[in-house]
Amino acid sequence: MSKQEIISKLANNEDLTEEEIEFMVEEFKEVHRELTEVIRSHICVTSVFEVGDNLYYEVPWLESYTDADNQFDEQPYRVEKETKPVEVFVRCEN
Repeated sequence: MSKQEIISKLANNEDLTEEEIEFMVEEFKEVHRELTEVIRSHICVTSVFEVGDNLYYEVPWLESYTDADNQFDEQPYRVEKETKPVEVFVRCEN
């Protein structure tokens, strides 16, 4: 299995196997990660991976506390990078 095979399948809208999604998570550059909730022995994770120039795919998956039982049940889907103004709160000096 290679990165190019994964990119080709994504470009052709072909479903990836669980092993291919795991390969994607391990081999492509993760540019964003969001932890959404904890379920028993797993953390619900949504990761965005850069698979090419300005080409991103999001992968929802379950990360095991032991790394031995990560689950990749959902297919990756294409997303695009968008910059939005963000409001934040910072600690007051006094």
